[in-house]
Amino acid sequence: MLHMAPPHVTVVVPTYNTSSHPDPLDVTLGSVLHQDYGNYDVVVIDDASTDDTVDQVQRVVRESGFDPARFHLIEGAENRGVAGTANDAFDWIFEHLSHTDYIARCDSDDIMYPHRLTHQVAVTESRPDVDVLGSNVRSRGINSHGKAVDKALSTIVTDDTDIKTRMLFACPIHHTTAMFRAASFRSPAWRYNEVEGLHEDYDLWCQIAAGGGTFHVTDEVVGVYTVRPGSETSNQDKVTDARSQQAEMFNRLLRDAHGIDAHGHDWLNFVLSTRPTEQVLSWIDRLRSLAAREDYPLNAAILDIYLRGFRL
Repeated sequence: MLHMAPPHVTVVVPTYNTSSHPDPLDVTLGSVLHQDYGNYDVVVIDDASTDDTVDQVQRVVRESGFDPARFHLIEGAENRGVAGTANDAFDWIFEHLSHTDYIARCDSDDIMYPHRLTHQVAVTESRPDVDVLGSNVRSRGINSHGKAVDKALSTIVTDDTDIKTRMLFACPIHHTTAMFRAASFRSPAWRYNEVEGLHEDYDLWCQIAAGGGTFHVTDEVVGVYTVRPGSETSNQDKVTDARSQQAEMFNRLLRDAHGIDAHGHDWLNFVLSTRPTEQVLSWIDRLRSLAAREDYPLNAAILDIYLRGFRL
């Protein structure tokens, strides 16, 4: 009797000068190398580190006893940045591990719980329509005020329609928990935008939404997001910076996914404004009418909750 092999997963861990992190690379890589799921490879892609990160990676893998045939170290010749490195990883996997079914991401200072791959593969196998799966994480570390943080972050939305609605206003997926269906990223070739300063994960989610992709998020806590002094400030800066970026992304989302031409107006300026323009109000009317259609992927009830919060 033939037994089907479980789906193959490739875990990508991007690194860059990780020796400066307060937590050793042993913690992150150790969590990746000791998953309770059997059929997976690990790709560490180093973005031309100038410290001993590569040596540390090799040491951790050697000491772990992980099957060397399932571990792959890619050393970048030049610094490509977060988005460029992520794209290089996709391309390398499709060329050298073409049999992979799912690609999971883990940032170099975060932790994967042992059951993460088992949980996420089970969900994606039961939901063949899902292109990107996210899950919940625990936030742990020391924040910018020197206070200890240790709590599970809340998963606001889980289903595709609500995620895409939430995407109009915020980033709804924890990037370090993302699992991608490999076939969906071969064709069409969704990739991270490599424009410097762009928030690559949110931009990618917008691309996928505009291209008809499907999302799902589980409330299962599958790992730890590491908080370091300055990281929350950095994240807050991201929120602030994202307001100008989100105008472009939102306009693209309106145009490509919703058929609305925003003419470059800043959506978030409207959201934060006490005097919305007639043009923006016309967009809201259009969104509400579209949401009323049965074939339109937007949850009218969720949209109304958001709009009510903006007193429209």
